[in-house]
Parts: sequence; C-alpha cells; structure tokens
Amino acid sequence: MSEADTHLAGNYVGHRVVVDGQATRAEGTEPAVQTLSVMGEYFGVMQIPIRNGRDFSAMDREGQPRVAIVNEEFVRQLLPGQNPIGTRIDWTRSSDPHEWMTIIGVAGDVKHSGLNQPVDPAVYAPFSQNDEAWRKFMTLVIRTRVPEASLVEDVKKQVWSLDSQIPVSGIQSMDDLLAVSVAQQRFNMLLLGSFAALAVALAGVGIYGMVAYRVNQRAHEIGVYMALGAQHRDVLRLVMKDGVKLGLLGIVFELAGAIALTRVMVSVLFEVKPTDPTTLIGVALLLAAVAMLACYIPARRALSIHPMTALRRE
Repeated sequence: MSEADTHLAGNYVGHRVVVDGQATRAEGTEPAVQTLSVMGEYFGVMQIPIRNGRDFSAMDREGQPRVAIVNEEFVRQLLPGQNPIGTRIDWTRSSDPHEWMTIIGVAGDVKHSGLNQPVDPAVYAPFSQNDEAWRKFMTLVIRTRVPEASLVEDVKKQVWSLDSQIPVSGIQSMDDLLAVSVAQQRFNMLLLGSFAALAVALAGVGIYGMVAYRVNQRAHEIGVYMALGAQHRDVLRLVMKDGVKLGLLGIVFELAGAIALTRVMVSVLFEVKPTDPTTLIGVALLLAAVAMLACYIPARRALSIHPMTALRRE
C-alpha cells in the first residue's frame, strides 16, 4: 500500500528544474518536468522498476537531506551520458540558496497523462519532505488479489481511524483508470470500425450485384459454353474472373489510400504503426475473401443454368 500521485490519472504538478553544475538558463526556459509526491511502497505497489540507485526509505523524511528519484526520460533529456546518482536538482521557484535534492535513483518510465501521450521527464519526491501546504488531496494505492469492491469499506475504516474528517472518494481500480484513459480512442475506433465494416459490406453487395447482372446477361453464352462440354470449374472461372479483377483493383486502391491517410490515424493508435504491414496484409486478405464470396454466390447460380433453357432465351 502506498500514497502518491497516480499515473494515468493525470494528477501531477509541473515544475521547471535547475541542475547543479549546468549552465544557468533564462527564466522561463528551464526544463519542465512532471513532479510527483509519493510515500510508502509506491514503486513496489505500482510495479515501477528502479533501474539504478535505490528506492526511498524511512530515513528520507522531514529534517533529513532532500532526495529525489527521476525517471529514465529525465536522464535521457537532462543528463545524457552521465551517471545521475548524486546529481543535485531543485525547482526554479526556490529562493537562494537552493535547497538541493540529491538524485538517489532512476525509475522506469511511466505514462502519466495517457497511453497515447509521450513520456515526459519526471521527478519523484518523498511526500514527507515536500512543503506543499496547498495540497488537499492524495491517492491511496493498494495492490490486492481480491475484488476491489470487497475492500472499500475496510479501507475507509482504516483511513477514518487516523482522521475521521478525511473524505474517501473517487475509488477506482487500475482497470477503470486504464479504460478512462483510452475511452476517447476506443470510441473513435468503434466509429471507424463500424464505418469500415459498412464499407466492406457495401463493397461485397456491389460486387455481387455486378457479377449477378453479368451472369444474367451472359446466360446464353454460358449455356453454349456448357453445351460444348465445359466443366463446372471452367464456368466458375469464367464468371468469377471479372469480379475478382474488380476486387483486386479495389484492394490496390485501398492500400494506397490507407498509406496516404496514415497521419490522420496516428492520434487513435497505441503501439501500432500506421503502416503496420500485418494490419495492411490482414485487411487486404479480408477484402479479397469478401470479393471472392461475392463472386462465388452468383457463379454457383450460373452452374444451375440448363444449356437448353439458355439457348431458348436467345
């Protein structure tokens, strides 16, 4: 169990920082970072690995030297090629002399603003060492193997045993936070998927209608062809040829259009490249299957044409 600013919830504070030993920058141009106050077994509960250095301990409390843990993106951007352990940082709003925080660890990167947002540099500081009189909220984080609903009342009782005036609200599981963070993207993809499915269905109906019309128009030709001894596979090949060509032409245009519109899709994708070859090949195969099915149904009907009936129609 721990208390902290929770990732994916977006409840962090942004600050600008100065790094001891680096050149002074003009006011307002200093590096901006996410700042998060944590306590307890935060990194263990949230399963955020400590890549270098150490985690916070009971010794990192008020009255002791100030410490901080930064994420890997912080090191990449502000301390490239350096060992960050022992480096001192401070907020730009701090008055001289600086109350430096010493970096004691490097944590793995976490997306605090959403899965589709880039990772920003982040600084974690012990809640007990932060002078944040304005802070009126904190998130209690619990890792459990039982359903969260069964813990709600017990958690409230434990909190109220410390201070009965503390409100406990906004209870959510990490699954709920994850669902909220991608809700807009899921809705957008649902709409796009629905329109795509409708487009595929209309394409299939169009190909079916065209092939069925061609079969009706060529009934006499098909009857003669069969009267001359054509096999079923020959008739199927004859009827499906035009529809398959149309389907292949549509697939070519579909792939070209998909590649051209990739930039529009970037905002609704997560860990999938807009030009992902597996996706493009899969969609192409799906369209090919729809085209084949739309051609095959009227082609099977063509096999039922009796040669004599077709000849009399002429």
